Amino acid sequence: MLLRGILFAVAGFLFYVAAHIALVRKMRPRLYFLFSLQGFTALMVVFGLIVGGVGHLSWFAYLNSLSVLASLWVFYIEATYIIMRSVSIRTMVELVRSPRHALSAEDLEKLYQTEHMFDQRIASMAANGYLKQTNGHFALTVRGAALAQMFAGVRRILNIHSYG
Repeated sequence: MLLRGILFAVAGFLFYVAAHIALVRKMRPRLYFLFSLQGFTALMVVFGLIVGGVGHLSWFAYLNSLSVLASLWVFYIEATYIIMRSVSIRTMVELVRSPRHALSAEDLEKLYQTEHMFDQRIASMAANGYLKQTNGHFALTVRGAALAQMFAGVRRILNIHSYG
């Protein structure tokens, strides 16, 4: 019964990935994570109704399948975020795209206009409700402060220090 629940979870995840890719390509959402979270929430509701109704799983197998599906989604979102935001990944992609698979330091500097990258990050954090701008200064919102505290705690636990 557990195996059937895991198979349901994998099938639901594959459906989500296919639908997510199709919708992202068609709609090009500005708030990618929020869009992805809304799609996943809808999937969990539908998945819960279908698997709970026709799956004939024990309550444990049912909860296990939901947790497997959620874990697969978290991995997928983390992987897509790394692909979207990682400077290292972007550098490697740009190198492989270049005609000689090599770029000069000047070409890389043109590619990474740090002021533009910074502006995009700030705009993204503000659009997602983590920052607000008041009197020419940026400040965390309640949501941003809560997230910052959580990550600061994780950094302390993992003994991760700031760069510099």
